[in-house]
Formats: sequence, C-alpha cells, structure tokens
Amino acid sequence: KDISKDSEDRFFQQIIFSVCMIWIAKMANGYIIPTERFFEFLPKNRFLVVTGCLNINPPQKQRRHNNKINILFSGKIEFEHGIDIFVEAIRKLSKVPEKKQFTINITGGGTKKEYLNNNLAKIKGVDVKYHGFVSNTSYQEILTNTDVCVALQKEKGRHSKFKTPSKVYEYLGFSKIVIATDVGDLAKLEQNGILKICKPQNVTTLLKLLYTIEKDKKNLHSQQQLVGDYAYHNFHFPVVGKRLKFFFDTI
Repeated sequence: KDISKDSEDRFFQQIIFSVCMIWIAKMANGYIIPTERFFEFLPKNRFLVVTGCLNINPPQKQRRHNNKINILFSGKIEFEHGIDIFVEAIRKLSKVPEKKQFTINITGGGTKKEYLNNNLAKIKGVDVKYHGFVSNTSYQEILTNTDVCVALQKEKGRHSKFKTPSKVYEYLGFSKIVIATDVGDLAKLEQNGILKICKPQNVTTLLKLLYTIEKDKKNLHSQQQLVGDYAYHNFHFPVVGKRLKFFFDTI
C-alpha cells in the first residue's frame, strides 16, 4: 500500500534509505543515536546517545500577556503523528466551557492537510488556526508566544521504534510545557518532571492534561523556568559538544 499516493510513507525512498543505513552501520566505528530504542537494530559497536542538541539561550523570566493558554501542534500533519487525536480533542473541547481558555495554533504540512482543514471547518466556537507550512520567522514568532506544545507521534505506530520527535527537544529548549507520547527516550524526561506523557494515548488523556495545566496556570511560568533550566544544562551545544568530543577522542 505504500506505493499508493495516499500512503504517508515513500516506498522507494524508504527502501533506498534502509539499504544505505545497513551498509553505513556495518562500516561505522561507532554510532551517535537519538534514542536507546535504536540499539536492537544496529550491530554491536560503540555508541553515544544524544537526545536533544540545539542552541539554547539562558532561560528568561516570562510574563503572561493574557489569561488564555496558547497551544501549538507543529510538524507532520499525519495520522502517524497524531493529528487525528488532536483534531478529536479540539472537537470535544468545542462542546465544553473550557474552550474559551485555549488558543490553538497548528503548523506544518503532510498528506492529511485536507483531512485537517475539512474537520476544522466543522468545528465552531474554538479559537484554532491552521497556518500550513510557515517560514522560519513566522514559526519562531508562533513558538515564542506558545505556552504548551503537543507532540503525538503514535507510541504503537508503525515508526514508533524508528523515529523520535526532535521537535520535542526544540520545544523544551524554548522553555515550553510539552505534552508528548512514550516514544524515543521521552519517558525518562517525564520521570524528571520535565514533560508530560499522554498515556494512555487517547483524547481523554490529552484533554485531562490540558485542563490540569489550565487550572494551574498561575504556576505555568515557574514550570517553564524549570523546563528551560533543564534543557539549557543538558541539550545546549557546549554541553553536548563536550560529550561528543570525549566520544570522538576515545572511539
């Protein structure tokens, strides 16, 4: 079915990538990988796990400009990445009083853009906007004004063991509250209180987490400060650079 134009995957691209990655893995002296879940697919070798790696400014104290919680869903508009769950959550949100407490932005592209637009057109009374694929400048502006970022890659999806959402670490680097799923090594961050795992992965759990954040919004910025501090001391370029240098020196 991947040959079909309706597939979320590119059949021939994946075949080529698979062959190349197996060949490269056998040649490599070591691996730098974004999640421990990749171990079972690689030959035994030296490795370094680097989950997040980005340039992070020292966290600044933030101030709220309004009483609404700004939510962002960004990335691939695909079922594999949970757009169906997010849309259903918006639909249910439209039927309750809490809908007035949230502003929702969606950015990105994918095979389910038409599905998204058609469903949003039927939902009334919720402050939600789909921006499509936006420029870096527009994305940075939207992200800066966001309180909560949602990343819903299916934890039991087809690519759950093969892909990890790098955007989550970008969100953390911007000191955002994150609701994510149990993919990659994200569950370890939940243990440290850095993000919230939507488990079980369904609409009810997602809405429950959003309502909890909204009810405790007086502490939102202090939570964001903790997130930003953690990201700065774990994912910032100089921190990761030292780990990379040690790995290269000892391999």
